[in-house]
Amino acid sequence: MIENIKIYMRSNSKIYVCIDEEVFYHENESLEEVLEVLKEEYEFTGNKNPLKFILHFSYFTFNDKELNVKEDISTNEENRKILKNIYNKDFLDDFVRKNINSENKKLYLNHLENKFINVYLSRKKTSELKRVCGKFGFEILSIKIDFVSVYNFYKEENIEIIQIGEEKSLRFLIEDSKIKEIEKLDLVMEDISDIDNFDFGNMEVFTVDEENVKIVFQGSDLYSEPNFAKKNEIISMESIKNVKMKDIIILGILAMSYFLLCGFIPLEKEIKKNEKIKEETKNLEKEYLNKKNDKIPDYSKELQTLNEIDSSLKRKEYFSVIKFLIENSEYGIDYTKIGYENKKWLIQGEMQDFGNFEKFEKNILNKYSKAELGYIKDNDTATVFEYNILE
Repeated sequence: MIENIKIYMRSNSKIYVCIDEEVFYHENESLEEVLEVLKEEYEFTGNKNPLKFILHFSYFTFNDKELNVKEDISTNEENRKILKNIYNKDFLDDFVRKNINSENKKLYLNHLENKFINVYLSRKKTSELKRVCGKFGFEILSIKIDFVSVYNFYKEENIEIIQIGEEKSLRFLIEDSKIKEIEKLDLVMEDISDIDNFDFGNMEVFTVDEENVKIVFQGSDLYSEPNFAKKNEIISMESIKNVKMKDIIILGILAMSYFLLCGFIPLEKEIKKNEKIKEETKNLEKEYLNKKNDKIPDYSKELQTLNEIDSSLKRKEYFSVIKFLIENSEYGIDYTKIGYENKKWLIQGEMQDFGNFEKFEKNILNKYSKAELGYIKDNDTATVFEYNILE
């Protein structure tokens, strides 16, 4: 029976399997498809066939700036910072995402100086892996991070490494068997279609070639933690020691907020209040529409005049005048009178914005060479005008 099977997931469709130091590439295949082939080819039976996972660093959340945080910040200063940001939605969302929806492990970069970064893996992702593996009779022994495997492989060297990913890249510097620097870069595989044309200096470049993938698999055997398949103890001295005051403050405020809201906002009372507001809103809408309809000008006389003009028109060109006036009404001009007599159009109207009248006047003079301005004057509410168009 094969016991040492490792799966490296670079992405959901780039999966590599290592069996007895032989690497198999499965690109454009899902994890379910890979496990199904694995079970059939090696005739696995039972429900607890062991698997070890290595996930690309893009599956994890971590702050590469944590190394630069000053360690001499007092507890009071930290607590004041927490209290200042506690009502910030992004701050609370980030806290819930990391401390409730994710599994947290410490990645020690320097044990002697107690330097580490917090690494988070979504509980949803862990559950998904366990569900898919269980479907084909596999049991997950470990879930590790690929760049930690790379670090452990080169641990005895002083070297700078850049690991290029599909979404981001990671650069880290190893000196004296410790990670001295680590940072995420906005560089992706698509940016370097021809990697030989890029100058990375003395950095070791990691992509997806066979040698790189083998190093990831080999390096994963050189460390045991962090292992995201291993559950944290519910209560331990280490976990108690690592509880920070900010965690207690945040959880306390969240709990108090919940109970206060439940106590001060009775559900049934609020439902009745909402129904009352809806009813009042509907009544206000009806009242508004009725008032609006009352204020709409009565154009029945003008329509009658237009109908009379329309019936008396004998030449098709006259229709273009009506069309022109309708099109130019978009400038906020209200026509108060439109008449036609003795081969002359009489157009009267009003507008709120004189600038719009200038646009209307420009259009009418461009279209009708015999157009004349009768008058233009201001009253208390608007600017009124009269134009004559001669045939």
